[in-house]
Amino acid sequence: MSQAIEVIGKLKEYKQCSLDDLLIKLCHLGDPSISKMRKGWWCRVDMHVASKGTRFTVESECDRPSPLEAAHQCAERAIEILKQWS
Repeated sequence: MSQAIEVIGKLKEYKQCSLDDLLIKLCHLGDPSISKMRKGWWCRVDMHVASKGTRFTVESECDRPSPLEAAHQCAERAIEILKQWS
């Protein structure tokens, strides 16, 4: 899955990104969203990088202390799953 490897490369060094830059990088995966929940921040990406006919979602926990931390956790989880597929 060369597409997964390409996207992993675009997410490289995501921990040094601002929130804006990280959300733009997450757009390479699909449709990101970020929300304030009762316990903290939450991030989700409806993934477009998948096998034909397959859809999935990557999410952070709902208790992240900041929007950036939620996006970091979501990016980390997305990278983990893409590495398994590549």
